Amino acid sequence: MDTNNTPLKIKLSAALPVALATGADKVRTFKGVANSGKPFGYGGYQTVVDLAQLSHKASVPVLLEHSPVKMAGVCSLSVTADGLIAEGSLLSNEFGTQIAEAADQGFPWEMSVYAQAESYEELAAGAVLSVNGNEVTGPAVILRRCAIREVSFTAVGVDGETEAVVLSDGSPLPDIFKQPLELSMTPEEKQAFDDLKAEVDTLKAEKAEAEKKLKEAEAAAKKNQVKAKLSAAGFKEGEDGKFEGLSDATMTVLLSADIEAAEAMIADLTPKAAPSAVPAALLSEGAGKGESEHTGEAEGKFSVASHKGLLGGAYV
Repeated sequence: MDTNNTPLKIKLSAALPVALATGADKVRTFKGVANSGKPFGYGGYQTVVDLAQLSHKASVPVLLEHSPVKMAGVCSLSVTADGLIAEGSLLSNEFGTQIAEAADQGFPWEMSVYAQAESYEELAAGAVLSVNGNEVTGPAVILRRCAIREVSFTAVGVDGETEAVVLSDGSPLPDIFKQPLELSMTPEEKQAFDDLKAEVDTLKAEKAEAEKKLKEAEAAAKKNQVKAKLSAAGFKEGEDGKFEGLSDATMTVLLSADIEAAEAMIADLTPKAAPSAVPAALLSEGAGKGESEHTGEAEGKFSVASHKGLLGGAYV
């Protein structure tokens, strides 16, 4: 199961009855399930809110259809076996009155929460996990560490297991038959999905192995090229595979460079030929068959003339 720490901001509706009290001089109160804590379809995924890790203020704003300019009341939140319970009172303004009057005429309000999830987990297909005491089968998304910012009365919600009931007589929340949600895939579709996923995983593994072997082959071919160029440049390879006069660090640099750069570096590393030795005759003061002309220079220096010619000229 993969965990993603990307924050999510989601409006999650509920479809359980909410209750409001009537009376000309009484505050209209309500009570309902804002979220059931069970899986529901959201954006193509089965989604579950982790009710064990919720955070919220003591008094939570109540809006109409999540509109910040349609303030309708305040409520408190609590978690029970039925899910996330919202209990509070409506304002006597336009929007609170609209909610109460529609409920009195039988409109089936649903409730919705605006949840900011600090992170979420993706449950793989076929994997099973217990969340809020319910068994969840993947593929599914589990919303973790949610902050509840507001609760809204909505005409149509997301969580089909919740509902808002407006109380007219202060009676307790009635028991409501809840149909279990169907999984998004049949067993046959799920098996086909699992088979396809296994095939994809196999192809990914084969691709990774092929890429690894290709890189190893390319590295071996390049090493052979570098060694051939070193040998051509006069470097001798020892029995241990190392070249005389080259350190391990230098060899590593050559192998990490592209072949053109390695060739240029090898040319710079190639030992230069030693200069030719000067003939001894040129370094001797009295070399040659004729008489030497002494110049007064120190021994080993070039003489001005090696000897005189027959006509008195000097060969220099």
